Amino acid sequence: MMGAMTTASSPSPALLVLADGLVLRGESFGATGTAVGEVVFNTGMSGYQEVMTDPSYSGQLVTFTYPELGNTGVNSADQEADATHVRGVIARELAPVPSNWRCEDRLEAWLSRHNVVGIRGIDTRALVRHLREGGAINGAISTDGSSPQALLEQVRTAPSMAGLNLAQRVSTTAAYEWSALCPAAFDQRLQSNPAKPYRVVAIDFGIKRAILERLAAHGCAITVLPADATLEQVLSHQPEGVFLSNGPGDPAAVTSGISLGATCCSRAICRYSASAWVIRSLALPWAAAPTSWATATAASITPAAVRGLWRSPARTMASPLMPIRSRLAMWR
Repeated sequence: MMGAMTTASSPSPALLVLADGLVLRGESFGATGTAVGEVVFNTGMSGYQEVMTDPSYSGQLVTFTYPELGNTGVNSADQEADATHVRGVIARELAPVPSNWRCEDRLEAWLSRHNVVGIRGIDTRALVRHLREGGAINGAISTDGSSPQALLEQVRTAPSMAGLNLAQRVSTTAAYEWSALCPAAFDQRLQSNPAKPYRVVAIDFGIKRAILERLAAHGCAITVLPADATLEQVLSHQPEGVFLSNGPGDPAAVTSGISLGATCCSRAICRYSASAWVIRSLALPWAAAPTSWATATAASITPAAVRGLWRSPARTMASPLMPIRSRLAMWR
């Protein structure tokens, strides 16, 4: 049975209402007010600050399955962007006192400053089962005393994620260069430091800093371009690699990115394979040691494949980036 769980601190009540009529009662933390968005979940055992600042979670209410948040606090080095991107946080419990040598602030105070509404005391395991069975669904977190019926009406009139191009909302508006490693020295994971860095163009559909830092750790000098970048703009930087990031919203609505990926396949890789083009995403698997990497890449990146970039469960950068370094080095 799904229901709220009691906690000794923060007596302010909060509601979580889903579009299918499910109502859960808990207690508030973070900012006050009402936040409406798509309810999703994250199963990571750590890295809650990284999730909350990841642009690919823009506009979403994120359920954390790990039972306690805030135990390590927050710090400026763990940001994936300059600001938070989640609209709301759903947790089972919140640590009353953070304890970590890198802690700079409490999670609750940090969320309040960034205007992110939170609800705790929820049976998140049961909620995740509900989401797994019914799929991602719109919902609302409210701490301002709104009635469940009023919130349900608000949720049901909110736009669906289907057809929403949120990449334009979170993407950079101007090109910029990136070569920095992770600011935390223990997490830099330097893999390659060539005298002449590999030139990589990254298309920002909602890219997070960890991706750029991992590319830099593999010896790449990155030029980040907006989501609506054209093939001509990409080619003008004479890259040795092209990276398509993941992002928020409905990937099918990002028609410019789908077109760019398909065009890079047909015009760049197939015709200019000697230039060491790399089209890579978190969602595209690679066969082991293909005899012709250019051919394998061109066959893998189709409009249908590009549409699958956003919702890939593969969020780690270690495995996907290994082929980039080895292939660039081989082709240079």
